[in-house]
Amino acid sequence: MVYSDGIIQRVWECGAPVRGCSPDNWRADAFGALICRSDFARQGSPYGWEIGKLDPAGPDDEGNLRPLHWQSARAHRAAPERVPARKPVIIA
Repeated sequence: MVYSDGIIQRVWECGAPVRGCSPDNWRADAFGALICRSDFARQGSPYGWEIGKLDPAGPDDEGNLRPLHWQSARAHRAAPERVPARKPVIIA
């Protein structure tokens, strides 16, 4: 799916700020994985992320969209009820 720059930014802002890091550049996803704003849609990057759904079968509206590390997104789609939380990052 192709998202507008505005939606990408609003979804980015749903990520958790990371203490000691600029929230404009670094956030944590819902599973505690560190993501970098400039690595959007970069699969294979250590900090790459994409827009994922809280409910994989749910709608593509902003209430269901969250920034997810690309590996978190894959695991969540495969088994949404069994994705283990990664070691949490320290958040502000």
